[in-house]
Amino acid sequence: MTDKPEGVLLLHGITCNGMNMLYVAKHLREAGYICHHPTYPSTFRRIEALATEWLPPVIDRFLEKEGLEQISIVAHSMGGLVTRCYLKHYGSEKVKRVVLIGTPNKGSQIADKLGDLWLFRMIFGPAGQQLRTTGIGHTLGRLPVPTGIIAGTKSNRHLGRLLPQPNDGKVWVESAREDGCDFVTVERSHIGLLHDKTVCRHVEQFLKEEHF
Repeated sequence: MTDKPEGVLLLHGITCNGMNMLYVAKHLREAGYICHHPTYPSTFRRIEALATEWLPPVIDRFLEKEGLEQISIVAHSMGGLVTRCYLKHYGSEKVKRVVLIGTPNKGSQIADKLGDLWLFRMIFGPAGQQLRTTGIGHTLGRLPVPTGIIAGTKSNRHLGRLLPQPNDGKVWVESAREDGCDFVTVERSHIGLLHDKTVCRHVEQFLKEEHF
């Protein structure tokens, strides 16, 4: 770590909240980072609105409060798509590196198969429709900052059967990959990735060295 603490914004996935990022945040705080893990309305707004209306003032307040010029972002699942959409619109002026955990960068086959169901639409809202394999992930372009991607390989008997192998029960490993990004897999489920010491060590290493 440098003498001046670094700030890390942690973004949760769809249907979750900031508390889901507590385990990773605790590890990073113990390593000397300043962490902020807010909750955003993941099931009520489209990803573009979250990225261009909700996220910019959150970043600005974090920078101002802590006296920082830039932060890093650690994002889980759909939070990674919100992050990528922000970077597409605003670039790297305020964000210097990113770690994506279980993010469906190329979309989710589960959203393809279940997205038209009334219950899916009710639970996941407008952003859920953008998680299809033909959705927003293909429009976001190359990431403009050093980015590390962590994908899970521990599937399950339920939703995991709807996905190609290997997967984390919700996201296919190959869907998480992005050109130009460092990549590593961990044998944990989609949510389990957020409660794993190996994942935390990978995150910390990438924030320090920009590689796994």
